[in-house]
Amino acid sequence: MYCPRCKMIVDADKCPDCHKPTRKPEMDDVCLLIEKPLPIAAMVKDVLEQNGIPSMQMGVLGAGLSTLLGSNIEYARIYTAYSDHQNALELTDELFGAPLVFDEENPDEIAEDQTQEDEPTQ
Repeated sequence: MYCPRCKMIVDADKCPDCHKPTRKPEMDDVCLLIEKPLPIAAMVKDVLEQNGIPSMQMGVLGAGLSTLLGSNIEYARIYTAYSDHQNALELTDELFGAPLVFDEENPDEIAEDQTQEDEPTQ
């Protein structure tokens, strides 16, 4: 489902952020991909463009606060069209690495199958 107000893809009938009703996404809907510090967001935008995925970057603080406080603390949001969103998610997963899989019985340790993937094959 898609929240037109927050521009997020969510798995609920109401947005968890704004609590407004969601709807089925349309191919040209603009969707939030990530929110990261400005230098990282710029890198993600560049990777998306290199892979032919159009994207839009918007600052979180705005020009006034960003100028006053400095760009080092500025965060940016990267948006893509819904039609490109899945491909963009896959690229960002590759860029930042897949999320860790944790062992439910031992939450402080990485699951066995995760460590096996990282070990070199002989």
